[in-house]
Amino acid sequence: MVGFRHNATGRSTGRFADKRIPSRLGPPKGEPWVFLTVQMLESPAYQSLSINARRALDRLEIEHSAHAGLENGELRVSARQFHEFGITKDCLTNSIRELESKGFIEVQTGEAEGVLLPPFIFRLTFYGTPDRNATNNWRHWRGEQWPSTPTPGDILDVPKTGDGKSNKRRM
Repeated sequence: MVGFRHNATGRSTGRFADKRIPSRLGPPKGEPWVFLTVQMLESPAYQSLSINARRALDRLEIEHSAHAGLENGELRVSARQFHEFGITKDCLTNSIRELESKGFIEVQTGEAEGVLLPPFIFRLTFYGTPDRNATNNWRHWRGEQWPSTPTPGDILDVPKTGDGKSNKRRM
């Protein structure tokens, strides 16, 4: 069993009794890191995220980490940054909408001058901001499917050969 060192009065010093322990605990020294609670990882909202929504969430966490965790609610990630991270152009809008509908992010429209489109400003709901605590809106998601569960008519069957067996090659 791992324990802490005690001083002469019997109080814990907050240091591990085994010197090997600190090197294995915590994030690597000098590396930025983010945390996710086990409750969030086990939630139906998180487990039902599409791969592109997970990538978008990861990219937002990287941006949050790049600002030392101090600018949540003011995070700006461009479409190009999302695309470079692996989210295809046709999936980006749906990914952001999915994250917002499941309560992982809040999105605001920023201001722009001239003919530029205004940037989107993101807030991760599972981290606090300087003026308020984390809201954890993902806890309120009750299992609505996003975008929708395909019906049997939406699923394309593999073409069959003349003998009734599936054709292995793709068309």
